[in-house]
Amino acid sequence: MKPQLERIESYPEVAQKLEQHIRETEGQIRRIEGILEGLDEEHSALTDWALSFTGGMAAMGHTMAGDEIIKNSLANFAFENFEIAAYKSLLTIADIGG
Repeated sequence: MKPQLERIESYPEVAQKLEQHIRETEGQIRRIEGILEGLDEEHSALTDWALSFTGGMAAMGHTMAGDEIIKNSLANFAFENFEIAAYKSLLTIADIGG
């Protein structure tokens, strides 16, 4: 989202929402890292890198499109649904694990 934020001059409301979402995501990352640390576990650096790389490449690919804002919005929506599914999976695993 950060590369997208740098390119949104004409859409201040979208930029504001992206900034808010970036802060929320950073807070979620801190909470998850704290939980993992308490369990003496670590997050997957490979998964983190792969998701970051994929998102960066998508954002870069969209820069050439005349409808960049729409393509980025659709990609963000898809990723958010992936993130929701991941959190639901974590909740299920946590319930099973007590």
